[in-house]
Amino acid sequence: MWVLAFCLLSNDSLQEVMDRDRLFSESVSTRQHELFASLIHENATFIGGSLLKGHEAVVNGWAALLAVDRATELTWSPKTGESSGDLAYTIGDYLMLQKVPEGEPTRLEGEYLSVWKRTGGEWQVIADGSHIQRIEGVSVVIESDRVSLKSPKISSSETVQIQTAQGSELGFAVGSYQATENEMDAHFMVILVAAESGWQVRELCLP
Repeated sequence: MWVLAFCLLSNDSLQEVMDRDRLFSESVSTRQHELFASLIHENATFIGGSLLKGHEAVVNGWAALLAVDRATELTWSPKTGESSGDLAYTIGDYLMLQKVPEGEPTRLEGEYLSVWKRTGGEWQVIADGSHIQRIEGVSVVIESDRVSLKSPKISSSETVQIQTAQGSELGFAVGSYQATENEMDAHFMVILVAAESGWQVRELCLP
């Protein structure tokens, strides 16, 4: 009985998160600045071309995408995810159209990963990244207070943020790493799931 009740509650929570994710996309496509800001957690970390850490940094960093005269159109839609306690994540497809003076817009499409945290009864985005990659030969080392990447293609990595929630079987970590071939800084995000042997990796996002 309790297992069934937990499953039903998790399914309901995931549906709430999926709906919030669609609303998140709508806030960008319809240029609703206040709605967008209300969906960002105060401790949010967004990775991509640069690292945006904190509510103000994320809102300011995305301001150009919400501008009325913007040349870029961005939409996305969740297709799967998981919810446990006050943490959840969604994975979906995004489409970015970059307008050009002449001809068809430039298309950029792929997968994204968003982590959600319920605060005060409302789900907000606490971590976000795009271009999910599953690179062969990359292993994730999980310790009590840090998550690192190990690979011949990666020279070093460090944890920027790691978080779990009481009563949740999910957790996440955001970090930075340097590629061996060019020593350029990049970022990663890991979805963690609780197991009898400790935390294990569910998803790895390497923009």
